[in-house]
Amino acid sequence: MKDEDKTKAELIKALKTLRKERGESVINNIIERKQAEKALAESEERYRTVFENTGIATAIFEEDMRIFMVNTQCEKLIGYSKEEIENKMKWTDFVLKEDLEKMKRYHITRKQNGEPPPQRTMNFVWRIKKAI
Repeated sequence: MKDEDKTKAELIKALKTLRKERGESVINNIIERKQAEKALAESEERYRTVFENTGIATAIFEEDMRIFMVNTQCEKLIGYSKEEIENKMKWTDFVLKEDLEKMKRYHITRKQNGEPPPQRTMNFVWRIKKAI
């Protein structure tokens, strides 16, 4: 039946049904979004807790070599606060000159291939500059 053939009452009823369905859909979307936001916040909090409490100096680097995030152990090791480091300094600021080119190559290779540096480097202790 075409809309022109429906009575006014039938059209009003169809409109109310459509509004109800759409309203419920919007409400369901809002509820689902709020649940997803809550789950994300909880996940981020767990990640931050693990990151902060690993017991070893840990940092996350951006592709441009900027230091995105450090934990307290990393702060202690390099002698700068998180506020001084995060999104302001690059990891290259802390590597000695003689190690810098090798480290940059590993960084680029890892970003391009998604692979860690060659196994032989895993036992090498990188020397970092101490803050003066």
